[in-house]
Amino acid sequence: MKAWKAKRQALKWVYGDDGAQYGKLLSYRDDLLNTNPGSNVEIWRDKGKFKEFYVCLTPLKEAFKSGCRPLISLDGCWLKGTYGGNLLAAVAINPNDCIFPVAYVVIAVAEGDLELVPNLSWI
Repeated sequence: MKAWKAKRQALKWVYGDDGAQYGKLLSYRDDLLNTNPGSNVEIWRDKGKFKEFYVCLTPLKEAFKSGCRPLISLDGCWLKGTYGGNLLAAVAINPNDCIFPVAYVVIAVAEGDLELVPNLSWI
């Protein structure tokens, strides 16, 4: 039993505490807005519990408008870790035929419950 506790503590030292990282989101949002004026950065919470985190930076918006093909695709992956969730990214194709990120959102949902997400109007 002590070995499991030691392993858990070692992983916490190496990777940090997931709960503490979510606590830093407000500071991260403020930093993004200060360094990228006009960007859209939103955090949704329900009774203090994290629900969604959305980011669309102004330089990415402007580059999409000025040079990318007018088609946005959505891709996502499940987040592995203590709290799980889903990372969704809106991407386009730039003039060099490369994938270009436009926006991303982190959604706190359990695997298999994505149809319960109330609103994907950020796309």
